[in-house]
Amino acid sequence: MSKTIFRFCTLISVLFLASCSSMYRQTVNIEVLTEPKIEVGSILSEPVSLYFVGDHTPKNIQFFESLKSGFSKYLTISDTNCYNKIIIDSLSVGKMDTQLYYDDNHDKNVEVSLPFHFKMNITSDSNYISKLFSDELYWDVLVVEKISIDKAQEEAKSFAPEIIASYAESIAQQFFPSWEEKSRTIFMFNGQQWQDAYELASQFRWAEARDIWFKLCDAKNANQQAAAAYNIALASEMLGEYEYALEWVKFLEKFHPNFKPVTLKKRIEANL
Repeated sequence: MSKTIFRFCTLISVLFLASCSSMYRQTVNIEVLTEPKIEVGSILSEPVSLYFVGDHTPKNIQFFESLKSGFSKYLTISDTNCYNKIIIDSLSVGKMDTQLYYDDNHDKNVEVSLPFHFKMNITSDSNYISKLFSDELYWDVLVVEKISIDKAQEEAKSFAPEIIASYAESIAQQFFPSWEEKSRTIFMFNGQQWQDAYELASQFRWAEARDIWFKLCDAKNANQQAAAAYNIALASEMLGEYEYALEWVKFLEKFHPNFKPVTLKKRIEANL
C-alpha cells in the first residue's frame, strides 16, 4: 500500500478552546502528496498513441489537435501504434459563441464560449479507464486596437487552440501525484515546553517536538497527558511511523476514552 508523504508545514491559525489555563489548539498547515486522480499505469513512462474516433469535421480535428498539444506537455506522444493508447471517442464540438461588450474605457471585450463532449478511453499495461468529459470552455479577450467588431471576435476566437491545450494539460495533471494543502491540529497548554514543541513542529522538526511531548506525557494532569499523547501520535504519523502512531492512539482510547482521535486514527490506518 502506498504511503502518505508530507512536505512542509506552517502556522496558519490559533484557536482557543477555553481559558488561558486550559487546553487549546494550534493549527499547522502541511502539504500532503496525494494519489493521482486518474490512474493510468505505464503511459507516464512509455510512449502512448493518441487518436480520436468520431466525426472528423474541421472543428473536431482542430479541437483534437489542440488536446494533443496539451497532452504532449506531460506524455510522450508517438505517431506509431503503441500498446499504450488514449482514445478520444465520440468527440463532438459545439458552436463557438461570442458576446461583445465594452468596458469603462470603451475598449472591446469579447467573451467566448465553446461547448464540447468526448469520452477518453485509456489502455495501458495495468488497466483500462473510460471517462466522460462534457463541459464548456470560457475565455475573455480585451481588444484595445481600433478594429471592427467582426475582427475583434475573430481575434478572440484565435485563442481557442491555446485554451483547449490548457484544458488538456489540466486533465494530464490528474495522471500524476499532486501536493495538496491540509491542516493538522496540535493540542497545547500554556508553558514554555508546550510552546517549544509547537515551534519545532511548525518547522517540520517532528522528532524533536515529539521528544518534548514524551516528557509532557508524564504529567499528572489527565488532560495534559492526553494532549501530549495525541501530539506524539500525530508526530509519529508525520514521520511515517504509522504502527507506532497507532500504539499511541490505542493508548488514548484505553486511558483517555473521552479524547477521541477518530480522524487521526483513520489517517494512520489508511497507511498501514
